[in-house]
Amino acid sequence: MATKARPSASGTGASKARKLPEVTVGKFEEASRLLDRIAEEKQGLFIAKAAGYRERHRQATDRPLRPEEAAQVAAALAESIDVNIEDAGPAVRSIQRSDLRAYDEPEPREVLLAAGVATGPALIEAVKQFVSLIEMSDGEFEEACENGTLDETLDRAAGVLRGASLKDARERARRALDHFADAAGVGLGEAWSLLVSTIGQALLQAVPNQDPSSSSLTGSLAPTSGDDETSSTAPPSATPATSSV
Repeated sequence: MATKARPSASGTGASKARKLPEVTVGKFEEASRLLDRIAEEKQGLFIAKAAGYRERHRQATDRPLRPEEAAQVAAALAESIDVNIEDAGPAVRSIQRSDLRAYDEPEPREVLLAAGVATGPALIEAVKQFVSLIEMSDGEFEEACENGTLDETLDRAAGVLRGASLKDARERARRALDHFADAAGVGLGEAWSLLVSTIGQALLQAVPNQDPSSSSLTGSLAPTSGDDETSSTAPPSATPATSSV
């Protein structure tokens, strides 16, 4: 006798008909911890994205020092060794011959936008893990907590959810958030804002809104020789890397 195949647990019909487990105190606590873990992980992602953009921007704007920048370096050098700038001619010529170069720093808003491109995938990943936690059966949840494998279990479940249809995943996310909001005594919008604000705070902490520097320096001063050589005005290995101009 042929048996009728039951729909897969990841199928649309099964996921819609599935009764979600009760949101216990333990699950509520783990949901809060999950948000902290997501924020920490995504903050690292945003920092890497921001750093990558800064590096590409610096490479694109790398250039020799402008005359006014060289003069500022000479003035700073003269002040540091307590001599008059008028007497720092050898140092100025040394700076002009050095391999010092400048690059322009990007505006903080540019860096924020560059890192913010990653917020979409980060939010989707957060939703998948949150849905996986709410859908997890009581037995599986308790076992994972006892074994210390809850994070790994959630990651695997989120990976499976990636294969669901977009329509099914959207419905499951809505039901999970609604179920959590009802148990927590908050509105659906407040439950959703937990995830959105988690990603937003991670982004803002990774890319703080700092005042931009007009330019910075890399390289080192060339050693002086001959008539220009002085022991006090031309350090052979001065490297004002990353100092603002």
